[in-house]
Amino acid sequence: MKKVLLTILLTLLLVSPCRALDDKKSFIHDISVDTTKTNAVPIPDWARCIGVMIPSIDDGSVGIEVYESVDTAYQNVAAALLLSSADTNWNPVLALLDGDDEVICASGKDPGYVDITLLLGALRNVWIRFTVSAQTTADTTWYMYYKE
Repeated sequence: MKKVLLTILLTLLLVSPCRALDDKKSFIHDISVDTTKTNAVPIPDWARCIGVMIPSIDDGSVGIEVYESVDTAYQNVAAALLLSSADTNWNPVLALLDGDDEVICASGKDPGYVDITLLLGALRNVWIRFTVSAQTTADTTWYMYYKE
């Protein structure tokens, strides 16, 4: 019985469609390009939960911007438009209560994890980046976490 069950499970595993899930993606805030915006990072269509690990950065609030274009497939956006120094078609995520730019972290001085799933709602297949107060200390590595 165990042998039959093992054979069935192994067969299902081998024939079932699967994809490798890249559930952690690193990206850089390169202060030589822009001191107040990180590099762009994609939000894949399969991501249901999205979080960001904010590294230890200079004191100041952290917000989110979304790249909006006519082409909705984030794979088709030209690399130059995704540079942290580019401003065309980048829009902030707004707070529902007052319409100001959403602040996901009041002070990014200490490293920490923030679940941003609710802030991005149904936005998938888009590029986002994070806005910060001017960083002068050093480049930092940020991490996005995706769960299906």
